[in-house]
Amino acid sequence: MNTFLDFFAVSDWFERPGPYGYGVERIVLVLVCVFACICLPIYLKGREQATRKALISLWLSALTLDLIKYIFYNAYCMVNHLDFSKYELPLWTCTIYLFALPLGLLCKNQRAKDACNAFLCSISMIGGFINFLFPTESVFSFMGLHTLLYHFILLITPIIMLVTGYYKPKVHHFIGASSIFVLYGIPVFVFDSIFSQDYMFIYDGSWFGPMADFATLMPHRLVWTVVCVLGHIGVATAILYLESKFIKAKE
Repeated sequence: MNTFLDFFAVSDWFERPGPYGYGVERIVLVLVCVFACICLPIYLKGREQATRKALISLWLSALTLDLIKYIFYNAYCMVNHLDFSKYELPLWTCTIYLFALPLGLLCKNQRAKDACNAFLCSISMIGGFINFLFPTESVFSFMGLHTLLYHFILLITPIIMLVTGYYKPKVHHFIGASSIFVLYGIPVFVFDSIFSQDYMFIYDGSWFGPMADFATLMPHRLVWTVVCVLGHIGVATAILYLESKFIKAKE
């Protein structure tokens, strides 16, 4: 059993030492994904039903990837009696994609629909871009491959939505996009506070990569929480503004 579960937790299937950056295998995968980000949206333009099916397929792929991660990686943690902090829970900002996309597709309320689509095309898209392009793990590992593929889905989904005209961004949609982030973040912040975790990076910024040093400069962790939330709102506003200007210039 341990041998099977090790597949989902080892840092590199070929036991290569880190750090892992842009090796040949990652470059090839990134180029394939970039090619897909260019060609698939162009192919889908003007094909409303095909676009909808493509979005559903991407969502199902992301859901499958995450379910495999939560089931088998956490099983590895349980079997090996790892500390609770090592477990993976669906409490990340990028996890919101799994809830926002079906709501954006199925919701009849236009305001809620716009909020979901705005979130996907701003905060979620930037999260996908950053995690897709900046490697921390080997792609010859489940977690590394999962990170690349999952965040590729987060990146190509809004590109499809924008290029095909499925979603037309408006600057004021930042309110809905920010509301989704805040509403999801409230219970996550409570969880972080109880268990001293940093899901969504809103507790103390300790898991925020290069921003962790900046977070330590804050006089109190709650100041970091405010800075982080305002930062996400600022990102949503800026991205939606640029997208709306770009779309208007093309019309």
